[in-house]
Amino acid sequence: MKFNLTIGKDMAILGHAMGFVTTEIDHIIMESHYSVATQMHKLFTKWRQRYSRGATLGLLTATLKRAESYGADVNWDKYDDALKDLKKSLSMD
Repeated sequence: MKFNLTIGKDMAILGHAMGFVTTEIDHIIMESHYSVATQMHKLFTKWRQRYSRGATLGLLTATLKRAESYGADVNWDKYDDALKDLKKSLSMD
């Protein structure tokens, strides 16, 4: 969930960088048109499902960089915070 905060309103750009076509992105937006946070969560969830074991942090980082090159505003500070939180939660298990 914390990674959802890395891309604000640029969900469509991120969706294209993740390999989704416009109709898939539009469907996600229509399912949750009141909540950008829910839209982002669904996008990340579908991306993770699509790539299964290949949905690594390395691939996520590369995808965010691609989205940034397409014009998305990536908040790298939020990304770093999400990574720190993830590492903390993994070390607690």
